[in-house]
Amino acid sequence: MSKALELSVKDVDSGKRLDIFLSENLPGKSRSFVQKLIKEGKVKVGTRIVSKNHRLVAGDKVCLDDLDLNGQEISIKPQKIDLKVVYEDDWLLIVSKKAGIVTHPSSGHTENTLVNAILYYCSRLSLLAGEVRAGIVHRLDKDTSGLIIIAKNDNVHRLLSEEFKSRRVGKTY
Repeated sequence: MSKALELSVKDVDSGKRLDIFLSENLPGKSRSFVQKLIKEGKVKVGTRIVSKNHRLVAGDKVCLDDLDLNGQEISIKPQKIDLKVVYEDDWLLIVSKKAGIVTHPSSGHTENTLVNAILYYCSRLSLLAGEVRAGIVHRLDKDTSGLIIIAKNDNVHRLLSEEFKSRRVGKTY
């Protein structure tokens, strides 16, 4: 279904790249999906078509017009994949992701992802960002190893996401 969507850039998102902002604000949509939309000229900041690298300013209006945000349906199956759990409690799970593993399913990567493994391991996950990103609070690129935080409910996911957005949680590479 095609529709228009307008997102307002808040102070916390000022200085952020357009593609990163959109991938964070379009649940279930990967950065590559968002970059394709930008490249096709389907995204405007104000009235201008800009590049994926465009830095946003608080107050900017990001517009997606006549756009099918549903895209291709992806079926996600739990899979038994080795998972190195570093920490777990009733609210969250922290796993160590190996390099070479895709974090969440996307077009062309519907199996053998971290989300497939997490769905097999844990029956209760946040769906705040959609089933494709079940529980995933942040992501790591395919070829990057490191710790990933997974939320077990929507409230914890919302709180952790806010911590990342406000930069109260830092990433070290």
